[in-house]
Amino acid sequence: MLEQQATTPAVGTAVGWHTWLPWLPLALLVAGLLVGFPLLALAGLGIVAVVQALRHSDQPAVAFVLLVLALGCAICFGTELVYIRDVFSNRMNTIFKFYYQVWLLWGTVAAFAVWWLVGRVPGHWQRGVAWATLALFGVLLVGGMVYPTMNLRNVARDGEFIGLAGRTPREFSAAGAASTAWIRENVPSGSVVLEMVAPNGGSYNGEGYAGIAASTGRPTVLGWVGHQVQWRNGDVAARAELDPRKADVDTIYSTTDINVARDLLEKYDVRYVYIGGLERQNYNTESLAKFDQLGAPVFQQDEVTIYQLHTGQ
Repeated sequence: MLEQQATTPAVGTAVGWHTWLPWLPLALLVAGLLVGFPLLALAGLGIVAVVQALRHSDQPAVAFVLLVLALGCAICFGTELVYIRDVFSNRMNTIFKFYYQVWLLWGTVAAFAVWWLVGRVPGHWQRGVAWATLALFGVLLVGGMVYPTMNLRNVARDGEFIGLAGRTPREFSAAGAASTAWIRENVPSGSVVLEMVAPNGGSYNGEGYAGIAASTGRPTVLGWVGHQVQWRNGDVAARAELDPRKADVDTIYSTTDINVARDLLEKYDVRYVYIGGLERQNYNTESLAKFDQLGAPVFQQDEVTIYQLHTGQ
């Protein structure tokens, strides 16, 4: 009898605690709205998910889904407090890069959530809430299908499915595509392949600057200057290299002095030099002719020539 009396308050306390806990996200939402931080509710949702995962430790699938939900909440909530500072001095890049991960995490467990809401929810009013939630989910899902539907329409109209096999502007010509494929097949990973830098530095561009490095994964002396400035803004030493590297690449292509070109090529451990349409548009024939003495052509087609440089000179 005494043992029963001693344990009863503890059980009552536990039941009461778990009764009000699900209301924590709503309470924090109200508090967040009052202070101008509505995403404070994510902290409450994450706490509820973790507690429920611990309570369902005997059901690994349920516990896993709840922990994935909590992880997504932590990521979203975290980006409200901390962001990676770049040249834009805002949270844009932090938000969309981290939110990608949340889309994947929550999208993965969404199917489980649908199954659970349909077949596992007890009680009549709970089922009503579940079906109302699913109806809202369906509306959002239909909205999310607008882009895939438009894309499939374009595929049917154009008769071409690209998928992940996208092309850089360099690959729009037959020679550009063939030379890119050749580099992937024949140039060892880690070998530096020189290509010209956009005259204005540039990042996103329709001409294809830095396209060889982007499409083959082989390093080059300098790619998109704008992105390097953006992501190395806090690294003073790396930032200081950008302008000299750009100037050196320009000198390598433009100079007619073989020794100057050779010294710079050795400085950056360049093993291959790419000459395509962009290089021919921006540099004259006399300056490009020196590469016949610095190396040997290993690929030639239309406007593209790739030189493998001599070593040990």
